[in-house]
Amino acid sequence: MRSYMVRKPSPCTHLIRQVPGSSIKMLEKSRSLVVDCVAYDLEDSVTLSMKADARRNILELLNRPRAPAIREQAVRINSMSSGLAEDDLREVVTHQFHGQSSRD
Repeated sequence: MRSYMVRKPSPCTHLIRQVPGSSIKMLEKSRSLVVDCVAYDLEDSVTLSMKADARRNILELLNRPRAPAIREQAVRINSMSSGLAEDDLREVVTHQFHGQSSRD
């Protein structure tokens, strides 16, 4: 018979889940996750033709009360060299920092 030791997770351990901003279904499902951080992705997981929709989807989600089992929410923007980062910042992130969000 084998015995197994179970270690307590380190307090530095973080579970981060990336969710594509273009998928409303996955964005909604992300609200049921139990994680330290959900990173809503505007970069690699979103095709060029869906970038604007993804920005709107993420902004709408961030304007809702955060799900209780999610400690932090983040937005992964496109790289500065892509030419898309300014739109990401202007349309999503800036709204969150200028009090246009109902959340902290």
